[in-house]
Amino acid sequence: MAGNIPFCPQGKTITLQTSGSINTSQNRQVKESDFAISTLPSQFRIVNNGTADIWVVFSSTSGPTAAFPTAGTTSVGTPQPGWRLKPGVVEVFTNPAGPSLFIADISSVASQTYDITAGEGT
Repeated sequence: MAGNIPFCPQGKTITLQTSGSINTSQNRQVKESDFAISTLPSQFRIVNNGTADIWVVFSSTSGPTAAFPTAGTTSVGTPQPGWRLKPGVVEVFTNPAGPSLFIADISSVASQTYDITAGEGT
């Protein structure tokens, strides 16, 4: 993959939804067949369709849970793995999980949806 090519979608786009209970982490496996491709791609294009932040964690195992980091006043607070998806923002991430992909998510608003498109590019 070249770092100077536009994002090129592969397969289908999936939509995931955070828990129907606020501030509740959930974790699910996402397979290449969910995207209608034979191998998980090197990158994902993600857009948060909701009205609130979503915190997501990509992992190669089902163990991790998603938790919002907390700020500290005299320290760094409590950092967490993953990243924040801002509403309406489109981002491209490198697949950090490898051949197995589990996605954990959490939101302060129930049932927030976000789209994930498999592909590669910048």
